[in-house]
Amino acid sequence: MITSNSTIDSLIYDVTSIKAGYNVLIQSTLETLVQTSEESSDTYNNMEALRMTRFIVQKICVPIVIFFGVVSNILNIIVLTHKSMNTSTNVYLTVLAVFDTLYLIFGFTLSLKHFSQVSSVDAYIYWVPYAHVLTDMCSNVGVWQTITFTVERYIGVCHPIRGHVICTPQRARIITAIVSSIAIAVTVPEFFERQTVERLDSNNQTILRNEWTEFAETYAYDKGYNWFIVTSFTFLPLISLVFFNGLLIRAVVKANKIRRFMSKAPLRKSSEKSGSEQQKITLMLISVALVFLICQFPGALLLLYSRSIAPGRRGNDIKIAANITNLLVQINSSVNFILYSLISTKFRRTFALVFCCRKRAIARHTNFNQTEISNIYRATPRTSVGVTWCPTRSNVAPQASRSTVRTFPFKPIENGSPKKMKDYVNLEEYSPFEISPNDSPDEKDSVL
Repeated sequence: MITSNSTIDSLIYDVTSIKAGYNVLIQSTLETLVQTSEESSDTYNNMEALRMTRFIVQKICVPIVIFFGVVSNILNIIVLTHKSMNTSTNVYLTVLAVFDTLYLIFGFTLSLKHFSQVSSVDAYIYWVPYAHVLTDMCSNVGVWQTITFTVERYIGVCHPIRGHVICTPQRARIITAIVSSIAIAVTVPEFFERQTVERLDSNNQTILRNEWTEFAETYAYDKGYNWFIVTSFTFLPLISLVFFNGLLIRAVVKANKIRRFMSKAPLRKSSEKSGSEQQKITLMLISVALVFLICQFPGALLLLYSRSIAPGRRGNDIKIAANITNLLVQINSSVNFILYSLISTKFRRTFALVFCCRKRAIARHTNFNQTEISNIYRATPRTSVGVTWCPTRSNVAPQASRSTVRTFPFKPIENGSPKKMKDYVNLEEYSPFEISPNDSPDEKDSVL
């Protein structure tokens, strides 16, 4: 009797445990199904958001930004290479404009993959791996050029004695060539990251795909080289720009205090104007660097976040954010023309001289008569090679014992001869139009 009761109790316990286990299994299954459905819903919503972001950013905003950026950078190159803009700072800005233009062009070719008519073309599929590398290469050169002209401006402002020796156009050309070559050489290994291979799709048709190479999947390349690139062209530039721009801003504030203090003392207008223009150039370069920081900082944060999580957990949110950060970088490469035009007076004047006033000036100056030409050179205070201008006969005699002189090559002025000037004016350098060789004094007559 005792045995039968124990058997019944054991059977009841087994049935109860099986029922409890079944309930737990059903509950866990339902929770898994609910979680899966929620994840599927989130994935669907993220996919719709990703499609909308790509449509707005890649198909609307990117073409507009790149078109404006390419045109404005070409204008920057034309103005900055003008002979009146031959300074060390403008050499750096010219190189930056060149590589910004190339970056925008190569970046636009990458954005064409969002158009189905282009992405399926075999030639475009073969081009994509090279476009990635060339885009990164131009971006890296632009980043280091920004650091270079910031350091150059820091030396010129905070250490002016050294700046007169270091900050010259010739040295600037050498430095830009070295910096660009190093940045390009460092980016060359990226050519071996991707390869174009043939694969079979679900319909057994051969298609072309871009895949990572075995070299790119090695631990040394994935961890070592990639982190070196991120550090060299993202984090180190951001830290350097923050540091040097902080010093420049402090120098500008200090210069403003000194200027306000010295405003009561009598100063020459030329020196005051020169100091104001130099300060505007410094403010312009600071604004360029600040815009760079604003546009690059979100991409750096996104890069850190994406590197900190596993590749399998990277969802569509990162892709959405990447579209926006890439657009910010393209905006950064496109707005320098606006900054130059708003801040630099010399840039605006040179732009007006090159694109607005040249034709009118030539048409006006070609109608000058000889009297007006003589008045132009009489009013010009600039001098050239130290040759004495002696337009009147009365001034020839006192000078004859010292040197050979020559009268002004044009006809005398009707209302009297102009006053004697200290030095002879170089006609070819300061004339607003072409001067024939016969109008200039001979070399043998120009020696003191």
